[in-house]
Amino acid sequence: GPPHPDNAVTLDPAEQSPAQAAAYEGWTNTALVWGSAGDDMLPVEPDDWTGHDDGTAIALVDDFSDLYFGDGRLHARSRCRHHHVHTKPLKHPDDLAAVRREAEACQGDEDSTE
Repeated sequence: GPPHPDNAVTLDPAEQSPAQAAAYEGWTNTALVWGSAGDDMLPVEPDDWTGHDDGTAIALVDDFSDLYFGDGRLHARSRCRHHHVHTKPLKHPDDLAAVRREAEACQGDEDSTE
């Protein structure tokens, strides 16, 4: 199974900066989602997570997709060739696959004012 998340961060949680705490939360939540699905093929490693002092964290999955932790919740994000960012709450490993498919299938929105 996945390494126990406690191995991922050497600092005592009390000594973590908000950024380190966010990265740690992002990783432990990811491990939990994949673990509860019985899937040990995690898309990211503990040190893929970059935390920010606003309490958010990001882990790049590939050139187009990332995992995003914010507001205490995990999201899967994928950028399509139209530069839209498709986002899904990440509650199951399939959510990452789903958001990637959605981005790949995106035809672009002609009416978009962005």
